[in-house]
Amino acid sequence: MKIALIITAIIIFLLLILALTGNYFFDFALKRKKKVFLADNPDIPSYESPLYDGVNEWAESIPHEIVSITSFDGLKLVGTKFLQSDTAQDKSPWIIAVHGYTGKHTDMLDRTRLFYNAGYNVLIPDCRAHGDSEGSVITMGWLDRLDLKAWCEKLAKDYPACKIALYGVSMGAATVMMASGEALPDNVRCIIEDCGYTSVWDIMEYQFKKMFHLPAFPIMQASNVVVRLRVGFDMKEASAIEQLKKTSLPILFIHGDADNFVPFQMLEPLYEAKTKGFKDKLIVPGAMHGNALHTDPEGYMEKLLSFLNHTLL
Repeated sequence: MKIALIITAIIIFLLLILALTGNYFFDFALKRKKKVFLADNPDIPSYESPLYDGVNEWAESIPHEIVSITSFDGLKLVGTKFLQSDTAQDKSPWIIAVHGYTGKHTDMLDRTRLFYNAGYNVLIPDCRAHGDSEGSVITMGWLDRLDLKAWCEKLAKDYPACKIALYGVSMGAATVMMASGEALPDNVRCIIEDCGYTSVWDIMEYQFKKMFHLPAFPIMQASNVVVRLRVGFDMKEASAIEQLKKTSLPILFIHGDADNFVPFQMLEPLYEAKTKGFKDKLIVPGAMHGNALHTDPEGYMEKLLSFLNHTLL
């Protein structure tokens, strides 16, 4: 009897430790707060680029409008749209550009300016729990995919004849791929993903091992239980690969071969997962995470605009 009580106490103690650890890593990675572990991360390049020069002043100088929608679970989501003109806005094609983990819509202004100068209207939303949008939990693209669908539906309602391309970087890339498996409006014609990950589980496990040098089991499993209880989804279920299997939309896959934050090795499984419809890929030599455009701006934009000309216009 005494041995049984001791064993029971040990089991309860271990479960308590796992619960506390799972909650700690949930808060560490997914709670809306400043992520100090990203500062000075050698896998995220800090660089100066002429593509940023004067971009804030440019954004203020052209027609733009702050817009909002309400998510399926009641959050106010905010974005900014940049319009070619008041008369042509219903005819010019649209790009919805989605930022990355812990970012905000202004992080996409360098790309927005390039798209806008190429003749596109651009919508740059703040993801839930980012920027000016509401939300306390970062969902790594999974619930964001439904938010992105809602943004597409808003554009389709406001501009019924519009053609839409979805574009995302890092978590934004995962978001657009995860959205690809949903019933999007017919206005959505193509997708461009830049350095996205295969699933929420895969990227969390990869970063956990990289940062803490610990085996994933059983802490990842405990964290997954916490995610299911507090957010309502399973990190393995939140899979870009599984969503890509459902879509026939044209997709351009982009990744830098020096990316160690969302590892370059994730590109091929994503590319192979899409079996229906047109697909293409661009590998940028020497580009670190999220840096493909700034590593080879001419090659990047040539490939991207060629893809858009083929699939959207």
